[in-house]
Amino acid sequence: MTENAHLEDGDLKALFAEARRLLDRGEAARALSVAKELIQNHPDSVQAHFFAGIAARQDGDVEHAIVFLKRAARLAPQEAELWPKRGAGRWYCVLDLR
Repeated sequence: MTENAHLEDGDLKALFAEARRLLDRGEAARALSVAKELIQNHPDSVQAHFFAGIAARQDGDVEHAIVFLKRAARLAPQEAELWPKRGAGRWYCVLDLR
């Protein structure tokens, strides 16, 4: 995919689904790669940054996980409040959003 390519809605949904499947299977590095592709095409996607953060953490890269999760929280702070219900609550406490 080229840097300036725009994903169609169907492609976008398929990539999100693939990222989720990879995360669920514990394939964090591959899930992170998919999430980064999503971010490249949709830099303001809260969901893409959230997936990237969770995948980076599962891959052992806490520093980048925090960067991705902070970006997701800044894009939609009201969504970050829901993270504990989505299994990411432990990350919310490390995000200094001030």
